[in-house]
Amino acid sequence: MVPVIAGTYYPATPGYTNGSPLNANYGYATPLVVDVEHTFTGIGVNIAAAGVGGAPVMRMAVYNDNGSGYPGSLVQDCGTVDVTGTGGKEVTGLTIKLSPGLYWLVCSPQGATTTQPTPRIANSTIPPFGDLVPQGGNPNTVYTSSSVASFPTGSPMAPTFPAGAVLDNNAYTALLA
Repeated sequence: MVPVIAGTYYPATPGYTNGSPLNANYGYATPLVVDVEHTFTGIGVNIAAAGVGGAPVMRMAVYNDNGSGYPGSLVQDCGTVDVTGTGGKEVTGLTIKLSPGLYWLVCSPQGATTTQPTPRIANSTIPPFGDLVPQGGNPNTVYTSSSVASFPTGSPMAPTFPAGAVLDNNAYTALLA
């Protein structure tokens, strides 16, 4: 078992690189394996390029796994962070108690009218998820919802992650602390 260290962000990867601007109101789900019960107190994202126009925010949430290596029901909608600037953005003061298992960290850009924000992405395997990728593909694979209606601006996260999400080999990573 891997111990959880308070104040450390998970999933931990050896490094990040700049990604591409995200699609507005899409949900980007990154896997997180929890080995021991832990109460997380924050969620965040690292922004490489700011959202422009309107009121750009990143909504973040935690979803259960549906038992098939795919995001399922909502555990907690963690709210939004302003992404009009770059760097680490976080929501703190949360209480997210997770038992051992597979979960999904979801981020959804909302509110930018000109340019969507670009988060940093994992540039290596998200441990220990590699062998759990159901398609046998890139261990950085994340699910990207293809339905904008599921994550509309100003609305809470969908109670169930939408079916039919497509695979994306860039791990747009929301992180739990």
